[in-house]
Amino acid sequence: MGISNIAGYALGVFLLAFIPYQNKFIAIFSLGSVIGLFSTALIAFLDVSNLENAKFPEKVEQPEKVFSTSFFFVTLLLSGNLFGIVWTPYVMNELKGTDFIAASLSLSGTLASIVASLVWREKSFKTLRIGLAFNALGPLLAWLVPYPEAHIGISVFTSFTFTAANFMGTFLFARYNEWFGAVKSSILMVIIGNLAQLVSAPLGLLVGSNYTLAFPCVFATKVAATALAVGFIPEVAVVREDVARTYSRILYRNSLIGYRIVVEVSRETVLATFRLLALSMVLAALYLIYRVLWWLIS
Repeated sequence: MGISNIAGYALGVFLLAFIPYQNKFIAIFSLGSVIGLFSTALIAFLDVSNLENAKFPEKVEQPEKVFSTSFFFVTLLLSGNLFGIVWTPYVMNELKGTDFIAASLSLSGTLASIVASLVWREKSFKTLRIGLAFNALGPLLAWLVPYPEAHIGISVFTSFTFTAANFMGTFLFARYNEWFGAVKSSILMVIIGNLAQLVSAPLGLLVGSNYTLAFPCVFATKVAATALAVGFIPEVAVVREDVARTYSRILYRNSLIGYRIVVEVSRETVLATFRLLALSMVLAALYLIYRVLWWLIS
C-alpha cells in the first residue's frame, strides 16, 4: 500500500510540475480512472475462500475495552480526515501555495508514514502515546506557519506522529483478536473508518473556509482523542490500569444507557407522530362527512 501511494503521489507531483496547466488535470484524472478500473478488476481474482467458514466468538468478554478503543479510533480518524479537508485549501487559498506544493504535502506525508512504520512498529503503548500527544500539535502548526513551503515539513511531522497514533488503535484491536475475533475486528475497523469519513464530510462543509474555526476544531478533536486514550484505555492510560478500566466501564455503561434512551425517545416520538397524523386524518374525515351531510340536509 505504501509503495503504491508513493508511486501515485510521485506521479501526481511530476504531472503537476511538468505538464502545461490546461492539460495536466485532464491527464491526471484520466490516468487515475484507468488505474482505478484496473485495480478494481484485480479484486475479482482474490481468493477469499478462507473467510467462508470463519466463526464469530459467541461472547465478547470485555465490551468496555472494545468500546473505548473504538471511540478513540473514531475520534482520531475523524480529526485526521477533517484536518485533510481544511489543510490543503488553506495552503492554496489563504497562503497562495501552488498545486505542486499541495501534491507534495501528500507525497511527503506518505514517505514519512512509511519511515514512521519502521520506527513505531516495535514500540510499547506508552511510547506510542507520545506520538499521539505530539500529533495534536499539527493543526496549530499548520494554522500558525504562514509559509507554504514549510507546510511540507509540517506534513512530515504530522504523518510521522499520526502513524504512532494509528498503530496504537490497530495494535489494540490486534490484542483483542483472541477473544473478540479477527473477523469482527476487521469489520469493526472498516465501520470505524467509514463512520469517521461520514462525520468529517459534513463537518468540513460546515466550517468551510472559516479557518479560524476549522483548525481549533481539529485541534480540539485530536486533544479529545488523546484524552480518551490516556484516560479510558487501560493499556495506554497514564492512570493505574484498574482505574482506567473503571473509567472505561463507566463510559461504556453511560453511553449504552444514553443510546437506549435515545432509541426509546425516538421510538416514542415516531409513534406519537403517527398517532397525531392518524388523529388529524380522522378529524379531517369527520369534518368532510359533516360538510357533506350539511350540504345534503340544506
